Amino acid sequence: MRSIFWRRTLFLLAALLAVFGILVALHQVYLKNPLPPAVPPPVKTEPAISESARTEPILVEAFLALGSGCMGPMVEHLNALEKKYAGRIKVVYTDFSQPEGLKAMEARGLHCLTIMVNGADRFTVKNPDGTERETWFNKPPEAGNWKLEDLDQVVARRVEIQSGLEEGQTEVIYQDRSTTTGIFGVTPSWAFVWDWDAKEGEFISDEDIADLNRVCVLGPTVRKELFGKINPKR
Repeated sequence: MRSIFWRRTLFLLAALLAVFGILVALHQVYLKNPLPPAVPPPVKTEPAISESARTEPILVEAFLALGSGCMGPMVEHLNALEKKYAGRIKVVYTDFSQPEGLKAMEARGLHCLTIMVNGADRFTVKNPDGTERETWFNKPPEAGNWKLEDLDQVVARRVEIQSGLEEGQTEVIYQDRSTTTGIFGVTPSWAFVWDWDAKEGEFISDEDIADLNRVCVLGPTVRKELFGKINPKR
């Protein structure tokens, strides 16, 4: 009986030593080749607006039957827009009354008069009462649900986006005075797009952008609330 007991005891000790040896070996392997640290999933962010995207002209594609003789007012309106925003938009005409133009139009999946702004023909526009509605420029204005003023609004909005970026409302402080206002990061073309000019001093210039000058343009309300009768240029 004693011999059986000792044999069993020795067998258990040998098994424990074998398990211990395996654990030591695994630990050494882990030290040589540790598992890579857990990597958190990437955070999805909206792509930043590149400088090239801000400087490229807005593409307005007009698919019109120029040979029909009734597109004169539309062409004049588009030409006036291109002149108003010179260098900011580019109008390209495709005459689908001609075989080549019709082929190019059908290749884009279009089958009727269409105006596209940066590749899109459906937009949300504001009504005079401030409400919004969906519209698409894929029929003549009189046959569709849009007006030339809607096209003006869409183009102006895109030029506005390219010309400046609103950073939101923030508090601005001068000595013991403060006020809350909207902050815009803009380029010199902002003044042209909005047909604004500085009443005093100068608007932001290309030199300011190139030299990274710390300058800003104040509206009359902010100037009054922060500086009163003091000239902020001094």
